[in-house]
Amino acid sequence: MKLPRNHSIFTTLFAAHTNLSRQNQRPHFHTTQAQSIHQQLEPTKHFIPIHSSHCTLLKSGAIHNTFVTNRFINGYVRAGEIESAHKLLDEMLEPNVVSWTAVLSGYTHAGNPGMGLRMYREMMEEMVVPNEFTFSAMVNACSVLADLKSGRLVHGHVEAYGYRTNLVVCCSLIDMYGKCNGLEDARQVFDLLEERNIVAWTSIITGYAQNGQGYDALELFKEFNKTLSNRPNQHLLASVVNACSSLGRLAYGKATHAVVVKQEHERNDVISCALVDMYAKCGCIAYSDKIFRRIQHPSVIPYTSMIIGAAKDLIKSHCTLLTIIQKVTVFL
Repeated sequence: MKLPRNHSIFTTLFAAHTNLSRQNQRPHFHTTQAQSIHQQLEPTKHFIPIHSSHCTLLKSGAIHNTFVTNRFINGYVRAGEIESAHKLLDEMLEPNVVSWTAVLSGYTHAGNPGMGLRMYREMMEEMVVPNEFTFSAMVNACSVLADLKSGRLVHGHVEAYGYRTNLVVCCSLIDMYGKCNGLEDARQVFDLLEERNIVAWTSIITGYAQNGQGYDALELFKEFNKTLSNRPNQHLLASVVNACSSLGRLAYGKATHAVVVKQEHERNDVISCALVDMYAKCGCIAYSDKIFRRIQHPSVIPYTSMIIGAAKDLIKSHCTLLTIIQKVTVFL
């Protein structure tokens, strides 16, 4: 009999008892009960119902059903009980790619991407073939860690397993390379895409904008505008505004602002914050202030942009320090 990866005496005794009890039960018993428990698990994100259903399934003897156990792993991950999910994975007789992906992505979402990467390496050692969701989760982990070396290693696996044109995986790779300052790699992945959606365009433009290459970001935005299949969303437009901000070119900023108005995104808080910062950095405090006052619940970011912009403007006017303090406190 094949033993679980993390075997215990309790598991052995329970498995033996289960094998004996199964002989005296109807063939459909476990399937019916498992379906009932699955229906209970699907909507919940709380630990107690999952734990209660887990106990019920243990008693039924269906816990070694891979499909059912995967549901419990996902339930524990949704409830934030990643350690319980990991323990359940270790006790499985035949964990599949769904089992592994749920746990390793769970670690990343729980703020422990390093553990997710360690589990990915362990999964590969177990000869479990990854899928697109596995790769997306691991690329995201590398992105959070800003780990370019591991990101390139995972990218190599993406190529080896035939996912080089998968849109979901490639969008994750573009985003990861952008955050790791690997823009050449990001552009290579982007250029090889046969189909480009709004996520791919946003990822590559954001990468250039965040790495101080505003002109390249704007050139890509011009190319994007030539496509008829996509409309810019708030995230893409915010990145373009940020590119204008890094360049300090007011003309580009106003042209982008016109696109924002045309696409009816002017009231979006994310774009409004970017516009406040852009106009402030370009020295147009009046424009910046006008947009700032439209934001219903401004965060610290637009406040900071306004204060710094106003201070710089006053310094150019050779105002005294006292005057500067009196003026910027208007925004506090």
